[in-house]
Amino acid sequence: SRPVHFITDSGMGYRFEPADPPDAPWHGVAGLDPAIGLHMVGGRVTVYRRVLQRFVEHHGGDAAHLRAAADDAQAQEVTQICHSLKSVAGALGAQALAAQATQVEGRLLGRPETGPALQAGSPAAAEAIRALADTLETLLLALGTALAAPPA
Repeated sequence: SRPVHFITDSGMGYRFEPADPPDAPWHGVAGLDPAIGLHMVGGRVTVYRRVLQRFVEHHGGDAAHLRAAADDAQAQEVTQICHSLKSVAGALGAQALAAQATQVEGRLLGRPETGPALQAGSPAAAEAIRALADTLETLLLALGTALAAPPA
């Protein structure tokens, strides 16, 4: 049986949700807030684990793609990856990665609310894209290591 905790449901009583196990492999992964990700999947721990695994599988090559696109001044490739990353990362609870992807995408597209515009091929653009790639790669490596352990 899984541990449960109580949550109020707008004053209409109580319902049960599975608790986030304290020994879950994602605890301690820098840049990840599992409470956000678990909330997005309705508190279902096995679903969250599967979503994290799919993130690692589907976005595992994105850091290399970002670096190559930065070297080749391919702004469209970078903005497509950023657009995908900002949504997925935010839903997983990787808020810093989502914010960084939003900023790089917005700056490449010239959205003033995200900061000064970046010109594809400029040193500033390449630096911002590589920093995003580094953040993504660090998270992917940490998640890959954490998820390699069998489920508790």
